[in-house]
Amino acid sequence: LPAMELTGEEFLREVAQNDFFRDHYHELLGEFIVRSDIVKYSREVIDQKGLRSLLESARHFVKDTHQRLEEGNEQNEAQSKQKAA
Repeated sequence: LPAMELTGEEFLREVAQNDFFRDHYHELLGEFIVRSDIVKYSREVIDQKGLRSLLESARHFVKDTHQRLEEGNEQNEAQSKQKAA
């Protein structure tokens, strides 16, 4: 997705079209985008704790999606082997 060119709302609509992200991460991404947009577009200042929370949310998303995608690939490979046997 061209995330940098999309607004937060547009990005969430695009993500919602993908079953994997809609089923597992729509709420997490929505919260992250709302908090990020507040930082980007308002005069509200975010403190160190808020920045740490955003960073941890992003790290969790990256690690969890990687793990789920790897598990899905392993399951697909196992199913393909079973069909071939």
